[in-house]
Amino acid sequence: MKNFSVFTALLFLILTIFDQALIAQTSSQSWSLNPYDEKVFIENAGQSGEIESLLKDKVLFSFKQGNTAFFFCRDKYVVRKAKYDNEAFALETHDPATEHFPSPAYSYFTFSLVNANPSVIIEGRDQSPAPHKYYLPDAAGKKRMLTASSYSYVIYQNVYENIDLVFSPHEKNGLKYQFVIHPHADPGAAKISYEGIGGLSLDESGNLHAGIPGEEIMDFAPHTFYADDGIAIPSSYAVKGNTFSFNTNDYDKSKTILIDPWVIDPEFTDQNKAFDIASDFLGNIYVFGGHEPWQYKKFDPNGNLLWSFDTPFQEWYGAFAVEPGGFSIIVEGCCGGNIIRLNPDGDVEWNIVNGVDEYWRVVYTCDYTNLYLAAGYASSPGLQFTSISLLDALTGEISNSTNVFEGQTSEPRALAVGLDGSIYTVSCTGTYDANEVASLTPSFSVQFSVPSGYNLLYNGPLYANGDNTTAGQNGVSGGKNFFCTSDGATLIKRAISDGDELTSVSITNGSVEGNSGVLVDSCDNVFAGSSDAVIKYDSDLGFVSSTPTNGEVYCLAAGINGALLVAGNGFIASLDMSVCRKFCGGKYSGVTMVNAQDQFSIFPNPVADELTIDAHIVNSKDEKTKILITDMLGRKLMEKTMDYSKHMVLNVERLPSGIYFLKAENDGTAFSARFVKK
Repeated sequence: MKNFSVFTALLFLILTIFDQALIAQTSSQSWSLNPYDEKVFIENAGQSGEIESLLKDKVLFSFKQGNTAFFFCRDKYVVRKAKYDNEAFALETHDPATEHFPSPAYSYFTFSLVNANPSVIIEGRDQSPAPHKYYLPDAAGKKRMLTASSYSYVIYQNVYENIDLVFSPHEKNGLKYQFVIHPHADPGAAKISYEGIGGLSLDESGNLHAGIPGEEIMDFAPHTFYADDGIAIPSSYAVKGNTFSFNTNDYDKSKTILIDPWVIDPEFTDQNKAFDIASDFLGNIYVFGGHEPWQYKKFDPNGNLLWSFDTPFQEWYGAFAVEPGGFSIIVEGCCGGNIIRLNPDGDVEWNIVNGVDEYWRVVYTCDYTNLYLAAGYASSPGLQFTSISLLDALTGEISNSTNVFEGQTSEPRALAVGLDGSIYTVSCTGTYDANEVASLTPSFSVQFSVPSGYNLLYNGPLYANGDNTTAGQNGVSGGKNFFCTSDGATLIKRAISDGDELTSVSITNGSVEGNSGVLVDSCDNVFAGSSDAVIKYDSDLGFVSSTPTNGEVYCLAAGINGALLVAGNGFIASLDMSVCRKFCGGKYSGVTMVNAQDQFSIFPNPVADELTIDAHIVNSKDEKTKILITDMLGRKLMEKTMDYSKHMVLNVERLPSGIYFLKAENDGTAFSARFVKK
């Protein structure tokens, strides 16, 4: 393990959070949005190499919704449908060494623009400020970061003489594609040929079907109208073999008209589930979920998307953890043994591939130097089956692997750290063993392992994915005086000493493994997710309040300004529920100074250039004050000695934006504080 400075190691013993200047620039207003229904066209920055090899053509943009993807080339667009074999997940157990997440069966539908202008100009329009990021191998097989811009729509300018073609998302599902017929252009010039399974056919409503029944793409009958006033012009598809064009009634050729079909996948299945959520100390929000390949997203405190990282994980969903400065660790559930560290900008710092391992849950230690890793199947040297291990946050090294359950097939499916640093975990049902709840000390001594009273399935929870039913569950949370567990239907308050049940309550509209999420805050309030709400309880599990959600709840986390962050089926939300933000080692103080003698404070915080250190006692015997600034990893960035005075001004303009620790020492008294550099 790498050594860290004393300032990082004692991170929460000298805990200091943001002052009112920071709080004023973030929103505490409640909001909700769908994080995986982005509806954007993503430019090909190199991430589409595999599909390009298959299509034998250059892909310019892609668009994905659920199991359906669209790829746009110079003179064609290709629709790809994915189907999964649900029976592959019917077994109660599996062997990760031989049984992997089944690859989907793909069907391709190619629509070529017949006699398109070879000099057509193809552009993305209305660029999103939030890029998509990828970590993929190049032609030589070496992995690299790729950053792709995304757009609200794509335009093919002059695809035919005086005719443009515009693709845009439909508000429900699928795409709108619109031929813009400029004055005196010929609508009949726009022709599209189809290649794929089956052929073209028209139904009685004038809708166009490509493919075979049960596995097809459908274009609704075109809606044609004048661009200036929206007056409709009768129109229809004209089909000849595997080519179609458009019939239009007579219209004023001196005006621009729009031919506006809507193409859908009739068997469209979506996957907009957010499984896990957390925030950094600036209030930025991190979300993991979606659909394979799984996506990791970062939002600002008001819910504005900052970036998306499309993971290379193609199999079972895993987990993530984020530290205060915005560095993240994401892990693959099964079966590639992937561990990735991302910086706050969404770029990969390193990627470790350990082989056939199952990583179901991960959570940071109190000082953020390491993480606790909950594993199931294991093939890596030193990693035990069904264990809790220590994961080095800087190197990815795994150590201290400890089996915490009495049974040998009970896998940890929930993991949390209490305010005193204790580790809590809940198992799923193995082949022979019952569910258990266990606790370890930070030094990996097992404190207890007792029956949990739940019946969590091996291939649960059921919400994990429309096709894949294996993932971790956010069903345990540690507080200062007790900890709580949930199976989605029953919330249990437990003793931190031995795990005994103190009291329990049925979660209103809760469902076993159909929903999840439990949080014990530092004021001993308890929050639990249900199928349609978040319920707040007091320390005795007495009902306090209930806040509705847009779907099943899967994860709860503390935000800033009393906000509760919620992730679930088709939504994430920030709810104003008066959460006392919890940290290992103590309560959320909301101040920028922690010092017994109250001798120092700092302002402004956040700071752009000059940081003032305010000394409240000016009769110091020592005329000099030693100043040390370190980053979140304990690295020394600035050290100097200043003349002691009531106001000592330190220039930090050259520090990069981020979170830093300041230590001031005078006359044998040390003061430590956290500040944010804008």
